[in-house]
Amino acid sequence: MEILFKNVDYIYQPNSPFQFKALTDVNLKIESGSFTAIIGKTGSGKSTLIRHLNGLLKPSSGEVKIGNLTITSSIKESQLSDLRRKVGMLFQFPEQQLFADTVEHDIEFGPINFGTTKEKAKKIARESLKKVGLNDEFLNRSPLELSGGQMRRVALAGVLAVKPDILVLDEPTAGLDFIGKKEIMKLIKKLQLEEHTTIILVSNSMEDVADYAEEVILLSKGKVIKQASPNKIFSNKEITSALGIETPQTTVLAEFLLERGVDFKGSLPINEKSFNNFLKKIFEEKKKTRIL
Repeated sequence: MEILFKNVDYIYQPNSPFQFKALTDVNLKIESGSFTAIIGKTGSGKSTLIRHLNGLLKPSSGEVKIGNLTITSSIKESQLSDLRRKVGMLFQFPEQQLFADTVEHDIEFGPINFGTTKEKAKKIARESLKKVGLNDEFLNRSPLELSGGQMRRVALAGVLAVKPDILVLDEPTAGLDFIGKKEIMKLIKKLQLEEHTTIILVSNSMEDVADYAEEVILLSKGKVIKQASPNKIFSNKEITSALGIETPQTTVLAEFLLERGVDFKGSLPINEKSFNNFLKKIFEEKKKTRIL
């Protein structure tokens, strides 16, 4: 499902002393089946923007088009039920959303809420749990007995149980250790590649953005500053420095080597794979120089 924002403004508490404009003239396009990251400092409008994707918020002006549905300020709640099945949202620290006595009941909740029979919901729960790398033995366990990483997977399984076309994730690796972060991000990327799910990731981890995203939307003060590939975003030092966006550690290390005399021509690496290619080219050039 393609996503389009056209001239979207959003105002909190309009016509009151506390009026605040969180989004201003937002225009963007997210392709169906893509992996898009949304980045920006705290208060840039990231959370406000993603809440428009399933109608939790409606534009004060402008429109959001998701597939064949156009969301404006006047859309009725009854028109949003199908959208909310198609757009799954996982908020920061999603394990806090787990509420049922067992993992199975927690995952079943979404499908049953959308009209699925109990018998079919049980089957879906098993399938969804398998997708996140957990086996059936977890079904009868209490979510409170699980590790942080396992709880995060169960919460994700609950979202996947309604089979969304679009998956929106707000800091899905927050609070996890290095291994837990890697496992969750690989799982999300797998969903995109194998299920053709459109992934929208809000993240403060530029390493995750550089490793997994195909497109990046950079926000500042409620405005889209730039939408481009991770390479183009992170190579634009003027923009990232001005907005306080961190550079991926691989890029920082490459810059460190260049400052100390390493000869390299080309775009700087932004992730582990491109850094390995960076090192390979440096060694190849040194080898040629020695032969000459």
